[in-house]
Amino acid sequence: MAAQLIASIAAVGVVMNALELLVARRNVLAFHDWNVLRTRYRILSDNAPSAFERSVSSGHLFLIAVALQAAAAVCLVIFFHSGAWAVALCAYILAVRVLLGMRLIYATDGSDQMHTIVWGGLLVFLASSSAVLKDVALAFIAAQLLLSYLTSGMMKLLSPIWRSGEAVGLIVRTESYGHRTAYRLIRRLRLSSPLSRGTIVLEVLGPLLVLLGPRATMAFVCGGVVFHVALAIVMGLNSFVWSFIACFPAVLYVSERWALF
Repeated sequence: MAAQLIASIAAVGVVMNALELLVARRNVLAFHDWNVLRTRYRILSDNAPSAFERSVSSGHLFLIAVALQAAAAVCLVIFFHSGAWAVALCAYILAVRVLLGMRLIYATDGSDQMHTIVWGGLLVFLASSSAVLKDVALAFIAAQLLLSYLTSGMMKLLSPIWRSGEAVGLIVRTESYGHRTAYRLIRRLRLSSPLSRGTIVLEVLGPLLVLLGPRATMAFVCGGVVFHVALAIVMGLNSFVWSFIACFPAVLYVSERWALF
């Protein structure tokens, strides 16, 4: 149940990412010029690009692969318990994620890495007949999410701007991640300090609630959902919603299985 819910949430993110890429395909592919990017990979830069490489990296096959990834994500949700078919669909989704990581190296963020982690964990879950390995796959997804929160929280805790409570107010004023209405509201109600310090508390202490069992973990999950939805609305970080929230069912599963109290 947890794995299928993870796949369902992550599939929404795959479909949305594919639609965004296909709509802006000309600008995206022009900005990520493969003739330049391929020089990062020595095995490719030493040889002239073949017709197949050109087609996959910057032509119609690349866009078809992205569109088929979205279709595969939808099919996986429907045929999640279909055995070999589900494994093949998940493997294809993961392969395209890797291709995107090689092809679109600019403007990537933690959500892209989390998507790869989620689909990699799901592939192990689906391909394994061992209950132990299935548990390990879900635990891996949960651990990556908790580590991400802890790392981000500790970095904020070490930052004087975040500790002072000024960070959120400064972020929502920026051109790239700002929101005029949100900034006015935060400034008027003096919310920058509680939001900045509340973010630190959520990211540092929230993951520790998993040790206290499902009820405490649910508080962390609810806080995380609100947090990521707010980031999507205010900062435009839409992809974070689906990649990170997709991990929460694994976190709840782990809290039920391995809670200390």
